[in-house]
Amino acid sequence: MKKRIISVLLVGLLAVGLIACQKNSKKEHENVNNEESSEEDFVYNIAACLSEDNDYNRNLLKGFEDCVGAYVGADHIKVSVYTTSEDMASDDVVKKALATSPDMIFTAGKATLTSATTATEAIPIVATGIVDFKGTLRITSLDGKSWDKTTGRNVTGVSSKPSIVDQVSLMIESTKDLQTVGILFSPEDTDAIYQNEIFESYLDQAGIPWKEYLIPASDSAIGGAEDQNST
Repeated sequence: MKKRIISVLLVGLLAVGLIACQKNSKKEHENVNNEESSEEDFVYNIAACLSEDNDYNRNLLKGFEDCVGAYVGADHIKVSVYTTSEDMASDDVVKKALATSPDMIFTAGKATLTSATTATEAIPIVATGIVDFKGTLRITSLDGKSWDKTTGRNVTGVSSKPSIVDQVSLMIESTKDLQTVGILFSPEDTDAIYQNEIFESYLDQAGIPWKEYLIPASDSAIGGAEDQNST
């Protein structure tokens, strides 16, 4: 009789345990579904700040949108575009973009990147259309070490610097009797000056003389053609 009572109690406890497990399992399943549903419904707010409204910057933005859309799904991103103009400087553009509380900032060009890095150190910034990240962000090399290509802050991106060593190689290969190279550039273009320094160092290594010719980019620039020999 005692064995029978104990058996009945064990069966009853097992039944209660199974019901409790089913309820917990159902609750956990509902929580997982709610979390997945929340993630599926989430939309990333991205503010795209363009330094100039031109085809180049628009193409950079299009490539960025395609990549991010392919990674998280096109339905999960909302890109709002802000462009500088005569009435709105880069600082104003970034300020307007930050007012929307974006999850990420995309910049095309030096002006908007500089304004964005000044305005926020918390929101991730993806920068494009930058030739010299180190110079633009004023990154200093410590103890004479070469730059490790990291910004050390909330900025990442893709450099648009061309392969200058390939340009020099192509120039040498395509010109049978290369004696001197003329370099035309605007002194107002800091990217040009940066690339010239690299270009000229390769020419020096190849033993090829070069001359620089300044081309003023605006009426305010110093007029006249000045040249400098490397030898």
